[in-house]
Amino acid sequence: MQSVLSQTYSKIEVILIDDGSTDSSGRLCDRYVKDSRVRVIHKKNGGLSDARNTGIDYASGEFLTFVDSDDIVEESFVEKMYNAQINNNADIVISSFRIRENGVEKKAFRRREKYRDELIDRNEAIERMLLFRGYTYSTWAKLYKKELFKGIRFPKGRICEDLATTYRLFLLADRFAFISDDAYIYRFRRGSIQTSIFDDRRKDEFYFANEMKKDLDRYDTRLGKIATCRVVSSAFHILMNMDLNDEQGSDFVELLEKAVVGNRREMIISEKIPLKIRLGCVLSYLGIKNLKRIYDCLGVNGNYY
Repeated sequence: MQSVLSQTYSKIEVILIDDGSTDSSGRLCDRYVKDSRVRVIHKKNGGLSDARNTGIDYASGEFLTFVDSDDIVEESFVEKMYNAQINNNADIVISSFRIRENGVEKKAFRRREKYRDELIDRNEAIERMLLFRGYTYSTWAKLYKKELFKGIRFPKGRICEDLATTYRLFLLADRFAFISDDAYIYRFRRGSIQTSIFDDRRKDEFYFANEMKKDLDRYDTRLGKIATCRVVSSAFHILMNMDLNDEQGSDFVELLEKAVVGNRREMIISEKIPLKIRLGCVLSYLGIKNLKRIYDCLGVNGNYY
């Protein structure tokens, strides 16, 4: 929170959502109201999507940006994003980001020097999002014109809400400004979305990836074809983080395996597809269970940052 209040661009409205906390978080939020820029909303617990939707409803500004509770932004983050919007009349401004895990920071993308500050069109912006080139479909590390959210809200009670929402906002925008300065720091916690047993919520990631592919197929078949990599990626991510021997999730495991097997050749031969996905597809010929054993031994979990 301190990183948000320390922004060099001070004309901001900060909306803190206390999403039905049962600890001291609500009282901690109230301490910040001494800053006139801060507004605190206390509500019943509804999850991340509902909290974001509440923030959108209460926001009075022309632009919106989202900062997750665990994350940090450098003091110049808002100023750089806002300047990029003004200079380019952008509907959405996209920033690269860094990852901090256990106090150690690393760049989210290799060969970052290939990315530069530039104005890009809708199709290019969507393609880069699908291929994780400089950024991902995360809601954070972006600045949006608030008007884009008319009729669009995050799916309440679901996980992977960014996957269901960001591409829809992109389809409504015309002008995108990308800035390579990674002033947003995403704090990654291993185990935060992992369980050792099957959980029905895991279906959301795969469901939303397929919905995105269908929508993009209707918009532009080329982008729809590229979106297949997100379907395969979501299948890998779920498979590598669940108990493949859990009978409760056996039907879903079979569905995920079909998504990988049915698309892996296309993924492997396409030079556009991220290397980690292509490598996973190659190793999948050993069998999904053997692939998971390899991942477990290497200590990786199927994330494709």
